[in-house]
Amino acid sequence: MDFNKLTQRLDHLGMTASTVCAVHCALMPVIITFLPLLGLTFLSNIWIELSMLSISLIVGSVSLVTSYFKVHKNIIPLLYFLLGFAFILVGHFSQNDVIEPVLLPIGGIVFVVAHFINYKKNKAQHHH
Repeated sequence: MDFNKLTQRLDHLGMTASTVCAVHCALMPVIITFLPLLGLTFLSNIWIELSMLSISLIVGSVSLVTSYFKVHKNIIPLLYFLLGFAFILVGHFSQNDVIEPVLLPIGGIVFVVAHFINYKKNKAQHHH
């Protein structure tokens, strides 16, 4: 498998993981009261959240950093990725029940945007 196919797959995985993370963060404040009734209390576990964030960070780092150095040399996807991570960090460490449910999904969406831009840059570079 060539490098371009690998980065495309990593970007798809990153967009999927980041979308799941953003949806989880957006819906958790709304559905947290119903989780025990549905037997889904494990979704509010900090380890689930850290696992989703870790997967997004690992996949994003591998995909975006290697694409930057080996393919397109465009810093924009990395800047979006760092911005998304900043939103998530500020949201988690704010300890504010108003700010956290807003910043976490925004961070996840910005992760998706970073992967999408990276995917487009890789595709454009591959066609040249």
